[in-house]
Amino acid sequence: MNYNLESFTQFANDVFNKLNELQRTVSETTKTPEPDKWLTIDELVQYDPEKRAKQTFYGLVSRGLIPYHKRGKRLTFLKSEIDQWLRSASRVSIADVEQNKGV
Repeated sequence: MNYNLESFTQFANDVFNKLNELQRTVSETTKTPEPDKWLTIDELVQYDPEKRAKQTFYGLVSRGLIPYHKRGKRLTFLKSEIDQWLRSASRVSIADVEQNKGV
């Protein structure tokens, strides 16, 4: 093999560029996650994609159907828990039920 300064310089530049690209990719994928946020019941009503009424949420709390925390007389909700609750509260469609009858 015949190596010269020009081919070594090109090789070093290629390695350097690939390392920079890798470093950018890693830094983009490992960004610090947003800190969790506490929501009041009014903020929860605004955050809810279905825009349910405040009274609906009081009913869900009283039946233990939604994650909540109580500080004195004040209800608070952790955004991460609400996000998980919203994801898990998906409903099964009639078509899904019909399709799974034979299972």
